[in-house]
Amino acid sequence: MLYLAIDQHKNYLTINIRNEQGDVIQKGQVRTSPDDVDEFFVAFVKKARKHRGYMAIVEVCSFNDWLLAKLKKTQCKEIVVVQPNNTAVNKTDKRDTDALGALLWNNRKRLEGGQRPNGITKRGNAIARQTLNFAVNHIVRKDPAMKEWHKKIKKRRGAKTARVAVMRRLATIIWHMLRWGKPYQFRYDPPLAAPKKGDLRSPKEVLGGIDNRNHSRKKEGTPLKCRCKTKA
Repeated sequence: MLYLAIDQHKNYLTINIRNEQGDVIQKGQVRTSPDDVDEFFVAFVKKARKHRGYMAIVEVCSFNDWLLAKLKKTQCKEIVVVQPNNTAVNKTDKRDTDALGALLWNNRKRLEGGQRPNGITKRGNAIARQTLNFAVNHIVRKDPAMKEWHKKIKKRRGAKTARVAVMRRLATIIWHMLRWGKPYQFRYDPPLAAPKKGDLRSPKEVLGGIDNRNHSRKKEGTPLKCRCKTKA
């Protein structure tokens, strides 16, 4: 199996191809003119047939419909479409395709098994994300250590990356407060010894008296109902 990563732009495609062992066997740019794209895919598909086909990952943009149609036409086995959450200061097309290629190769087994790839579409709870986003301004004003840490990241990586970093750090702090019953601290020292079972707070205590109902059903052998909504 070959693994094709594409970062699409208006005038060219930046590509990165890995083999089954995860080694990069080809990288570069292809112009988006129909002749150049057709020439690339003819040669690539011919090579992919010797490796049981290929999977592809594409960074999404507003004009990628023709590219997705091209991948389907050339019998791509799996197509993963991703969208970056933020734009880093040191972002380049080469770094993008290298990261996309590694992401696709690391998730190859999950994709072959029909599972959702990790680190691509998993974004967490929207309400929790919004709450943490609102809390950033307050926590940066009230906590000098967090303010200094936020300032360093903002100077090095930009405001968006620094904001997401504070949200992630704040989520970790809240987890420590709920799980271990500790007061708010910017940095938690690792425990000197492994905690005993009796020292841990149960899921019922962490959730404010609400027990893990799915866990209880699994113990009782009651089948779980799917809450996912599908579009017809």
